[in-house]
Amino acid sequence: AGEVQLALAREGLLVSPCLSRPETLRLLPPITAAADDVDEAVAAVERAVVSAAKVVRPDHGFQVTT
Repeated sequence: AGEVQLALAREGLLVSPCLSRPETLRLLPPITAAADDVDEAVAAVERAVVSAAKVVRPDHGFQVTT
């Protein structure tokens, strides 16, 4: 989760790590988040996961399908 968290920070999306489960990130959107903001955050998470996978497993042909 560390690589994903760093990639999300680069995207401008701050997340909270889960101290008891280091592979888990907590997304804490405000209750007043607009649908566009949520869509943007989900896209940032997708990009961060792909980016982190390239760092953690560069030999793995990782692809995200939606």
